[in-house]
Amino acid sequence: MDWEESPSPACGSPRDAVGSQHSIASSSAQWAMPGQSVVILDFDNVLLPSLWLIQQAPKIMRVQKPVPFVDLGVGNCQLRCFMEQVEIMLDNVEHVGDLAIVTDSEPGWVSYCVAAFMPELTERFERIPVVHCGGAFSSSGRDIHDSCREQGNDAAADTLRLARKVEAVTNIVGKLYGCRSWKNIACVTPDLEFVQALQNAVFLRENPLSSRTGFEKRVRAKCIQSVTEPMPYVLAVQLAVLGEYMGAFLCVDEDLVLLLRLEDKGVRRCHEAQWRGEDGAAEVEPFLRSPQDALSRATRIEIDRICAIAHSLKTPETIGSVVV
Repeated sequence: MDWEESPSPACGSPRDAVGSQHSIASSSAQWAMPGQSVVILDFDNVLLPSLWLIQQAPKIMRVQKPVPFVDLGVGNCQLRCFMEQVEIMLDNVEHVGDLAIVTDSEPGWVSYCVAAFMPELTERFERIPVVHCGGAFSSSGRDIHDSCREQGNDAAADTLRLARKVEAVTNIVGKLYGCRSWKNIACVTPDLEFVQALQNAVFLRENPLSSRTGFEKRVRAKCIQSVTEPMPYVLAVQLAVLGEYMGAFLCVDEDLVLLLRLEDKGVRRCHEAQWRGEDGAAEVEPFLRSPQDALSRATRIEIDRICAIAHSLKTPETIGSVVV
């Protein structure tokens, strides 16, 4: 649902009390409890292979009117495997934090695409708050943005776009935290501009002062820049990686900027396994149980470092059921 329609979490809600229900080795780890973290996922090319679908069904992707499920022929196998990973990943993420979806498109885009390509997940997506950055401009703001583009002033137009995304991030995070202070925010997106928007929103945020230290309560921002490869089997591996390690990302007591890169050889093995048997999804499953095999060396080193820090906390409650 659009974020404006979703209920705001009330102060003192059961999720706020999660931290008091567990024995925490360090009091500083309380900010990483499930009720204290927000995870924002980009819809396009993270939860949906949008660029690939534009190639497969260009007319459907342009119309944006209610349509029945779109049959992609041989592409159905890839999409089915991808949808399985979407559901698994959403389960893992919702276990470690409050989830929101962001898209650079106009209002209605997410519900339209889910109905057309992932109807089995319609009810699931309806429960997740969504913010459409494409609808965040006021009419006057959009006119100014378009005028800047027409006059060749791309820098000014880009600044307006960034400001729009900062406002959208601020609104959705504020909606999820309600009257609580911001604590721990992660985003997954291929869009560098949205990474900058989250960082700016966190920088501009004024949290209340801590009664323990007297300083402003800290906000931790974890930015994961995902791959831009549009093929579903590549994005499925990426979702498996995110589902396995999101708990560790949230546990680390630092700001993160992680470039999630996959190794071509590992991804090709996934692609070959997908088409080796009659049931592609069943054939690819064993590979997806070890998604770290597809990570690039640099990404693997950084994730190993993050996991070592998460293990050192010795607080599996903060990681949920995610194995790191």
